[in-house]
Amino acid sequence: MSWDMVRLGDVCDVNPSTKGKLASYNSDMAVSFLPMEAMEARTGLMKPVDRKFSEVRKGYTYFENGDILFAKITPCMQNGKHAVARNLTNGIGFGSTEFHVLRPSIDVAPEWIYYIVSQTEFLTKAVNHFQGAVGQQRLPEDFLREALIPLPPLDEQRIIATEIERQLAVVERAKQAATEQLLLLELTKVKQLEDMLSFDSFSDCKWIPIKNCALKVGSGATPRGGQSAYHSSGIPLIRSQNVFFNAFSSGGLAYINNKQNDELRNTIVQNGDILLNITGASIGRVCVVPDDYCPANVNQHVCIIRLDDRFLSEFISHFMATKEFQTGIMELQAGATRQALTKEQVQGFELPLVDKPRQEAILSKIKTKTRSIRRLHESLHNQLAAINALPAAILRQAFSGRM
Repeated sequence: MSWDMVRLGDVCDVNPSTKGKLASYNSDMAVSFLPMEAMEARTGLMKPVDRKFSEVRKGYTYFENGDILFAKITPCMQNGKHAVARNLTNGIGFGSTEFHVLRPSIDVAPEWIYYIVSQTEFLTKAVNHFQGAVGQQRLPEDFLREALIPLPPLDEQRIIATEIERQLAVVERAKQAATEQLLLLELTKVKQLEDMLSFDSFSDCKWIPIKNCALKVGSGATPRGGQSAYHSSGIPLIRSQNVFFNAFSSGGLAYINNKQNDELRNTIVQNGDILLNITGASIGRVCVVPDDYCPANVNQHVCIIRLDDRFLSEFISHFMATKEFQTGIMELQAGATRQALTKEQVQGFELPLVDKPRQEAILSKIKTKTRSIRRLHESLHNQLAAINALPAAILRQAFSGRM
């Protein structure tokens, strides 16, 4: 099927003039107001609020029902902040100055234009025409005026746009279902671990404070010079950003040299050490240091807990990550002006003295359930990735004349 190719500026008024329009509106009239954050990315959904015309008539972008709003600034443009303006209060709206406005002629369906400018291929071409300083780059309106687009007859535009909308609605429902399954899976994982490691399940055990079973409790320090003293390789310096709940992230891992390590030798991490974040927003995150990163060091935001041989480090790390244990950490912070755990507070936390075979059995169950959940998690993530790729494929099919 062959469609005419036309310039977007020949079928849409790009950033139409407001001359002669604004003078006719009453200053107290309610209008829709749309800041950039009130538009959802990739969905075309708008959540405007009502404002008085007099409050927004200056310094904002004017638009009407049926106009297409197209974000012109990075990264909003690439993220898909574009929409057809519908159901505006009194038929008009004002919004961010970072919107281009496209007003279609009577021979063009607004949804047709919206779906065209939402295509990945269209946005990719637009990025190559950005102007301005890095971080504040914008798309000039000339690109929109000169962009070539396919234009079938109006009836056909409407039929195809309706079919696109139908298919995208199916995709959105599938995406929501997959997202809900991921959330449910995560809640199931947490519930299973909490059940196995609840305080009540160890009511038959003796509980002892960490200070009575630890070979070492202590945090580290940052080398003199701070971040400027870090190296691209050498001995790892573990920071709070590397410690997650029963997971270690090497992202942003810092390194120090042998001399710096000697200066911090009292805080060297050994195989099997438990790492606990003791300051800031990530307070309480805990994991066992991976063998691959030992020997290492920690900075002042991470505490090393090295227990005697009555405990398996992985078991205690999982126990300390439970909601009940974390609640104890947060209760210590109640009323504090700064989130931080002292060495004495860490030493005062009590652990259940569980016999080694029982620790091993619990760990085995945790690993079995974790593997099963991880496989489901990966499957759902792959499913979600495939779903997320569908809108682009639907639009490509539509504008190739195969819908």
